[in-house]
Amino acid sequence: MTLVWPLGVRLIHWVVAGACIFNFWILEEGETPHRFLGYAAAGVVLVRLAWGLFSSRVEIKLKSLWRASLAAPAELRRLLLRQPLPLTRGHSPLASPVMLALWGLVLALGITGWMLGLDAFFGSEVLGEAHELCSQALQLLIAAHLGGIAHETISHRWAAWRAMIDGKKKI
Repeated sequence: MTLVWPLGVRLIHWVVAGACIFNFWILEEGETPHRFLGYAAAGVVLVRLAWGLFSSRVEIKLKSLWRASLAAPAELRRLLLRQPLPLTRGHSPLASPVMLALWGLVLALGITGWMLGLDAFFGSEVLGEAHELCSQALQLLIAAHLGGIAHETISHRWAAWRAMIDGKKKI
């Protein structure tokens, strides 16, 4: 097992995951705790993106995620043909576009949520629907993310979910 994810990456992951859990299923939409938790999630995603721009660690770099995303169609084809997928040091080619989209949706939710609180957009149905659509898309991507973790755990016979606890991956 190799240490891949530093503590900061894991903390950001769990802050965003916790914010999603609370804002989707526990807190009341539009109330102050919901809004502030959404802003916090968007803020830590911005920190993660900035870290990805300036990090020297390959698995954290945004450039690495982008490059890996380009191989996603070929990896999806291998998955559909039930061919084994290789283990990767950072995010796999299939996980990379999902991660980028997850972060984009968290930011979109933060921005649309903030805009809904402004006088200029208060009560805007279009903006409210955009916020809801982003929320639903995020939930679908979270399900895909969890499915990918389950697939990697089963196909590679190791507890892939532990990587966000201890930072170590089988590579």
